[in-house]
Amino acid sequence: MVAKKAPAKKKAPVKAKAPAKKKATKKKDPRANLPYVERVFSWFNPSPEKARGIAERYVLDWNPTAALEQYYSDNTIRSHGHVIIQHPRVQEEVRLLQEAMRERAIVNETYVIAGLYEVAEKCMGHMPIVKVDEDGNSVHQLTFNPAAATKALENIGRHFGMFKDITELRDAVPVEEWVEDAKREYEARNGNARSH
Repeated sequence: MVAKKAPAKKKAPVKAKAPAKKKATKKKDPRANLPYVERVFSWFNPSPEKARGIAERYVLDWNPTAALEQYYSDNTIRSHGHVIIQHPRVQEEVRLLQEAMRERAIVNETYVIAGLYEVAEKCMGHMPIVKVDEDGNSVHQLTFNPAAATKALENIGRHFGMFKDITELRDAVPVEEWVEDAKREYEARNGNARSH
C-alpha cells in the first residue's frame, strides 16, 4: 500500500513591514550654546517703560522679586529674576534713579566722611565726648574704643581707595619700611595725645 501524505500545513501569511518612520529631529536652538545670561537676555529685552517700572520698584527696597512681580510670572521670576535685574537697560534706569536720589538727599558724601572722621577721633580718645550730668553740667570725657575707631577708619580708607592689594604694596614699598613709618606715626600721635 502506498502511504498517503499528510496534507501540508498552511503557513501564516507574512505581514509586510511598514516602512520605518524617520524620527522628527528638532531644530537646534541657536541660543543653546550661549552663556546663561546671554541666553536670558536673548528673549528678555524690556521696553524702556518696562525697564523704568522695574527699576523704580527695585530701588524702593532692593528686592528683585518684588520689582519683577508686576511684569512676570512667579516661575519666570524664580528661574531668571536675578539675571533680569542685571539687564543693561534696567541697570541704567537704576543708576539714573540713584543719581536723582543722591541729588535730593540731605546726607551726602561730605556729611558721611565728616561723621566717620568724628567717630574715629572720639573713639581714639583725641576728641572728648560731651555728656550732661544730672545737675545739667557739661562733662567732657575721653574714651577709647578701638573696634569702632578701626571700623570708621576702614570705611574712610575704603572710600578713598587707600587699601591696595598686598602684591601692589610689596612692589611699591618694602613692608619693613611701611611698618616703620606706621610705628613713627603712632609714636608721634601718642606723644601728642599725652601732651594735651
